[in-house]
Amino acid sequence: MSVFARLAWFFRAQWRRYLTAIALLLVVALLQLLPPRLVGSLIDRTLAEPGSLPSQWPWLAALAGIGLLIYLLRIGWRLQLYGAAYYLACQLRQRLFAQFLRLPLSRLGEDGTGDLMARATNDVQAVEQTAGDGVLTLVDGLLMGTLVLVVLFQQYPAWLVLLALAPLPLMAWLLSRFGRRLHGRFGQAQAAFGQLNNQCQEALTGIRVVKSYAVEPLTERQFARHNRQAVDANLAVAQIEARFEPVIYLCIGGAYLLAIGGGGVMVAQGSLTVGQLTSFSLYLGQLIWPMFALAWLLNIIQKGSAAYGRIESLLALPPALSAEAKPLPLPVGRRLQLVIRRHGPADAPWLQDINATLQPGQMLGLVGRSGAGKSTLLRLLLRFEDPSDGQLTLDAVPVSRLDEAQWRDQLAYVPQEPFLFSTSIADNLALGKPSASQAELEAAARLACIHDEILAFPDGYATLVGERGITLSGGQKQRLCLARALLRQAPILVLDDALSAVDTQTEQAILGQLRQACADRLLVVTSHRLCAVQGADEILVLEQGRIRARGRHSELLASLPWYHQLWEYQSLQADLGLVEETAL
Repeated sequence: MSVFARLAWFFRAQWRRYLTAIALLLVVALLQLLPPRLVGSLIDRTLAEPGSLPSQWPWLAALAGIGLLIYLLRIGWRLQLYGAAYYLACQLRQRLFAQFLRLPLSRLGEDGTGDLMARATNDVQAVEQTAGDGVLTLVDGLLMGTLVLVVLFQQYPAWLVLLALAPLPLMAWLLSRFGRRLHGRFGQAQAAFGQLNNQCQEALTGIRVVKSYAVEPLTERQFARHNRQAVDANLAVAQIEARFEPVIYLCIGGAYLLAIGGGGVMVAQGSLTVGQLTSFSLYLGQLIWPMFALAWLLNIIQKGSAAYGRIESLLALPPALSAEAKPLPLPVGRRLQLVIRRHGPADAPWLQDINATLQPGQMLGLVGRSGAGKSTLLRLLLRFEDPSDGQLTLDAVPVSRLDEAQWRDQLAYVPQEPFLFSTSIADNLALGKPSASQAELEAAARLACIHDEILAFPDGYATLVGERGITLSGGQKQRLCLARALLRQAPILVLDDALSAVDTQTEQAILGQLRQACADRLLVVTSHRLCAVQGADEILVLEQGRIRARGRHSELLASLPWYHQLWEYQSLQADLGLVEETAL
């Protein structure tokens, strides 16, 4: 029952709905006690006076009226009870989605997209069932069972009632044992479903790689393995669930056998009428639902507890950034300073002794071999995470003291791996500025040298790009992402190797236009091509998380032989018309 205690916050918020549903369930339970007694009386009257059937029509009409009233009341409690359960599912999905947006990027990668989706779908559905069917089985089962037992003990000999109920303790023990085993197996089944989601999502996302390497059979085998694991895990759950109903029906059958046997003896002795034995059997039949509800309740509780535990573990994770209780106002100036003494694990920091200052209208270039720390440095600048030791300041005000959303409004970011949503080109461009006019969209596209190519599409800016922009080339996706960032007109523009899929000539044209368009902005550019940063006011050469050298392009050419050699090699490649450049 612990899952109900953990959901107490929701029951308190929706107490009116649940109280109304319980009141209606109580009325229904009381009304259901009437038909067995009326049926027994009708049978005894008919047996006593065989020709009195026409006089029984009012009783039959009363039975029909009770049935209709029960039907209407059941509609009422279902709307109240399940309406509240659906609202809980809505709240949990909303909270999970908000948590997804707050979590560190590293944690999202650890769990996998498929597993996170499983928690927001299957797990939420199991908790929704707990708040709906779970409450129903608990309340209605207890109400109906208690009322029927009270009536039985009041109207019939106690020994006959106890005889009929003799199989129940055995049933309760078996169901409790099955419930404990179900909890662990259901958690494993949900985890297996999450892994299956991950495999499917990765295969579809990387479908071009799968096809280009002709590894469809391998991918199918991997999916089949995860699919088999999910099936086996769910079969293990089904094996436990399959034992619930047989136990219930065997115990109910035993109860009927004992009741009819004991009641038949009393009828033969004349201490019980046929109508009373019929009523007793009908009342005993009304105990089927409470007994079944007990088994179902154990099933629902174990599933709901395992599912809510997975949801709670995710919601309990701390956000990537701690929220500032009283954020400072955004400074008017735009002098940006980054000082990092250390960032990352103490024994092997990712960044160390990094410092840089940038004024409006200036460009900072970041170069270095793969793994040198460029992307990590940009994550700190974008405040996806805070430095372990150090700080980022804007006009001497720590960025960590500013409102997170307000700081992000100052940034326009073009990631290393371009991402487009499965909607139109215009909607993708207007992501950061939904109110942008068509003229503004086109101006941004021209700056990114993509306007003419957009017009070449049959639907122009209304062209649908497909999931993750699958219908576009790598260079087109990069330039659309760049146009999206430029449209935002943020004071700080960050390009993370954002033109790697563009030829050198187009890249130089774009960068030239960017310097003019960003005359009053801060521009941060990382690239494996030195020509992309040759116009920077300062270039930081990173190596193993430290600054190996810094200065302007001309200064580094003169002072750093490695930089000079790479520049000559890449220049030669560009002269020969090679698109791919040597990575640092």
